[in-house]
Amino acid sequence: MKKILFSTFILLISLDALSCSSDPQINTARQYKWHLDNSELVFFGKIASFDDIKGFEQTVTFIIHKTYKGPEYQTVTIINKLHSSCSAMFINKGSNYYVFSNFSKKDGYYIIKKGASFFTQDIAEKFNLGSSISHNKKINKDNLPMKSRHLLNSD
Repeated sequence: MKKILFSTFILLISLDALSCSSDPQINTARQYKWHLDNSELVFFGKIASFDDIKGFEQTVTFIIHKTYKGPEYQTVTIINKLHSSCSAMFINKGSNYYVFSNFSKKDGYYIIKKGASFFTQDIAEKFNLGSSISHNKKINKDNLPMKSRHLLNSD
Protein backbone atom coordinates (compact mmCIF):
# COMPACT_ATOMS: atom_id res chain seq x y z
CA MET A 1 0.00 0.00 0.00
CA LYS A 2 2.85 2.38 0.84
CA LYS A 3 4.45 1.68 -2.55
CA ILE A 4 1.22 2.58 -4.34
CA LEU A 5 0.83 5.83 -2.39
CA PHE A 6 4.48 6.73 -2.93
CA SER A 7 4.23 5.98 -6.68
CA THR A 8 1.05 8.06 -6.96
CA PHE A 9 2.71 10.94 -5.09
CA ILE A 10 5.75 10.86 -7.40
CA LEU A 11 3.48 10.74 -10.47
CA LEU A 12 1.47 13.77 -9.30
CA ILE A 13 4.63 15.77 -8.62
CA SER A 14 5.97 14.86 -12.06
CA LEU A 15 2.75 15.93 -13.81
CA ASP A 16 2.78 19.26 -12.00
CA ALA A 17 6.40 19.86 -12.99
CA LEU A 18 5.56 19.19 -16.65
CA SER A 19 2.62 21.59 -16.80
CA CYS A 20 2.98 25.20 -17.82
CA SER A 21 3.55 27.61 -14.99
CA SER A 22 2.10 30.58 -16.91
CA ASP A 23 0.54 31.57 -20.22
CA PRO A 24 2.44 29.72 -23.01
CA GLN A 25 2.57 32.83 -25.21
CA ILE A 26 4.09 34.87 -22.40
CA ASN A 27 6.67 32.12 -21.84
CA THR A 28 7.58 32.31 -25.54
CA ALA A 29 7.87 36.11 -25.42
CA ARG A 30 10.15 35.89 -22.38
CA GLN A 31 12.34 33.31 -24.17
CA TYR A 32 12.10 34.72 -27.69
CA LYS A 33 15.90 34.68 -28.21
CA TRP A 34 15.97 30.92 -27.58
CA HIS A 35 13.04 30.42 -29.98
CA LEU A 36 14.76 32.60 -32.58
CA ASP A 37 17.95 30.53 -32.33
CA ASN A 38 16.07 27.21 -32.49
CA SER A 39 13.58 27.95 -35.27
CA GLU A 40 13.99 27.74 -39.03
CA LEU A 41 11.24 30.23 -39.91
CA VAL A 42 10.47 33.28 -37.77
CA PHE A 43 8.00 35.90 -38.95
CA PHE A 44 5.40 38.48 -38.01
CA GLY A 45 2.13 37.89 -39.83
CA LYS A 46 -1.63 38.15 -39.94
CA ILE A 47 -3.93 35.13 -39.73
CA ALA A 48 -5.66 34.80 -43.09
CA SER A 49 -7.51 31.58 -42.22
CA PHE A 50 -7.48 28.57 -39.92
CA ASP A 51 -9.17 25.20 -39.86
CA ASP A 52 -10.97 23.47 -37.03
CA ILE A 53 -8.86 21.29 -34.77
CA LYS A 54 -8.37 17.82 -36.25
CA GLY A 55 -6.46 15.17 -34.33
CA PHE A 56 -4.73 17.65 -32.00
CA GLU A 57 -3.59 19.79 -34.93
CA GLN A 58 -4.66 23.21 -36.18
CA THR A 59 -3.83 24.37 -39.73
CA VAL A 60 -3.27 28.15 -39.96
CA THR A 61 -2.45 30.28 -43.02
CA PHE A 62 -0.64 33.59 -42.50
CA ILE A 63 0.00 36.61 -44.67
CA ILE A 64 3.56 37.53 -43.74
CA HIS A 65 4.38 41.15 -42.98
CA LYS A 66 8.05 40.64 -42.01
CA THR A 67 10.41 37.66 -42.02
CA TYR A 68 13.14 37.59 -39.37
CA LYS A 69 14.69 34.23 -40.19
CA GLY A 70 14.29 31.69 -42.99
CA PRO A 71 12.87 31.85 -46.50
CA GLU A 72 10.76 34.87 -47.35
CA TYR A 73 7.19 33.97 -48.24
CA GLN A 74 4.18 36.15 -48.85
CA THR A 75 1.92 33.52 -47.30
CA VAL A 76 2.71 30.38 -45.31
CA THR A 77 0.67 27.55 -43.83
CA ILE A 78 1.64 26.35 -40.36
CA ILE A 79 0.54 23.16 -38.60
CA ASN A 80 0.07 23.94 -34.90
CA LYS A 81 0.56 20.67 -32.98
CA LEU A 82 -1.47 20.74 -29.76
CA HIS A 83 0.33 18.01 -27.84
CA SER A 84 1.07 19.47 -24.42
CA SER A 85 -0.31 21.63 -21.66
CA CYS A 86 1.92 24.42 -22.99
CA SER A 87 0.26 24.37 -26.41
CA ALA A 88 -2.10 27.15 -27.44
CA MET A 89 -4.49 27.71 -30.33
CA PHE A 90 -4.70 30.56 -32.79
CA ILE A 91 -8.19 31.95 -32.30
CA ASN A 92 -8.79 35.24 -34.11
CA LYS A 93 -8.72 35.56 -37.89
CA GLY A 94 -7.05 38.85 -38.80
CA SER A 95 -4.91 38.92 -35.64
CA ASN A 96 -1.16 39.56 -35.85
CA TYR A 97 1.36 37.11 -34.38
CA TYR A 98 5.08 36.54 -34.09
CA VAL A 99 5.60 32.90 -35.08
CA PHE A 100 8.59 30.58 -34.54
CA SER A 101 8.42 27.31 -36.51
CA ASN A 102 10.43 24.50 -38.07
CA PHE A 103 9.97 22.60 -41.31
CA SER A 104 8.80 19.00 -40.99
CA LYS A 105 9.85 16.80 -43.90
CA LYS A 106 7.38 14.19 -42.65
CA ASP A 107 4.41 16.59 -42.72
CA GLY A 108 5.61 18.74 -45.63
CA TYR A 109 4.73 21.91 -43.70
CA TYR A 110 6.20 24.26 -41.16
CA ILE A 111 5.06 23.13 -37.74
CA ILE A 112 4.77 24.38 -34.19
CA LYS A 113 5.28 21.68 -31.60
CA LYS A 114 6.41 21.37 -27.99
CA GLY A 115 4.30 24.28 -26.81
CA ALA A 116 3.09 27.59 -28.14
CA SER A 117 5.97 29.00 -30.19
CA PHE A 118 4.14 32.22 -30.98
CA PHE A 119 2.76 35.31 -29.31
CA THR A 120 0.37 38.10 -30.21
CA GLN A 121 1.25 41.62 -31.21
CA ASP A 122 -0.22 42.80 -27.87
CA ILE A 123 2.15 40.56 -25.90
CA ALA A 124 5.10 41.80 -28.01
CA GLU A 125 4.17 45.37 -27.18
CA LYS A 126 3.84 44.51 -23.48
CA PHE A 127 7.43 43.17 -23.50
CA ASN A 128 8.74 45.88 -25.89
CA LEU A 129 9.62 43.29 -28.54
CA GLY A 130 9.65 44.00 -32.23
CA SER A 131 9.40 47.75 -31.69
CA SER A 132 11.20 48.42 -34.97
CA ILE A 133 8.45 46.69 -36.96
CA SER A 134 5.76 48.80 -38.56
CA HIS A 135 2.69 46.79 -37.58
CA ASN A 136 0.49 48.86 -39.84
CA LYS A 137 2.59 48.06 -42.90
CA LYS A 138 0.55 48.26 -46.09
CA ILE A 139 0.77 45.22 -48.33
CA ASN A 140 0.86 45.65 -52.10
CA LYS A 141 -1.99 43.31 -53.06
CA ASP A 142 -0.79 43.16 -56.69
CA ASN A 143 2.33 41.25 -55.57
CA LEU A 144 0.32 38.54 -53.79
CA PRO A 145 -0.97 35.29 -55.29
CA MET A 146 -4.70 35.36 -56.16
CA LYS A 147 -5.65 33.23 -53.13
CA SER A 148 -3.83 35.60 -50.79
CA ARG A 149 -5.49 38.65 -52.36
CA HIS A 150 -8.87 37.09 -51.65
CA LEU A 151 -7.89 36.30 -48.04
CA LEU A 152 -6.61 39.83 -47.49
CA ASN A 153 -9.88 41.32 -48.76
CA SER A 154 -12.06 39.00 -46.64
CA ASP A 155 -11.60 40.84 -43.33
